[in-house]
Amino acid sequence: MTKFTYPSGGTVEYTYEDMTFWAQDKPMAVRAVNQKTMSGCDVTPASWMYMYNRAIDYTGDDHTIIMRPDGTKEVYTYFGIGEGPYNPLGQAWKAGVLLKKELRDAGNIAVQTETLDWMPSPQISDETHGDPWIGFDTGIFLARLRERVVQRGDLVWTQTNTSYIDAHK
Repeated sequence: MTKFTYPSGGTVEYTYEDMTFWAQDKPMAVRAVNQKTMSGCDVTPASWMYMYNRAIDYTGDDHTIIMRPDGTKEVYTYFGIGEGPYNPLGQAWKAGVLLKKELRDAGNIAVQTETLDWMPSPQISDETHGDPWIGFDTGIFLARLRERVVQRGDLVWTQTNTSYIDAHK
């Protein structure tokens, strides 16, 4: 999608850039969002810039950064990106899941942090799943959110997810 026009005349436009993302030492050609722009009648024009840290030697946690029009940032960390402590053996089901989202003020200070913890579903197939970039699982599993913790200042909210299957194993 490159452009969406609302019936009222407001528009949202996306521009894309061809990039190379690295998964461990393997390059992947991708097309990624570079900018989002909003405009229209009675809409203050605004732009969001998207940046990605996917270099082969990148070891930090700031995998995707969205610069908002007011100078604040959204910062995302995913499982399996960069050269961090990623061991995919038996965790291909987890590749790409969101681990952390931070909202940072214009001074780059975190004002809110959301941390997510995932677990595999019960096995849904005996097939081997994965590839050389993310590793292999001897079975097909779905990522299930186990816990979500949001911290804003001194306040902390925790959401724990369980299911009937978890309670009756």
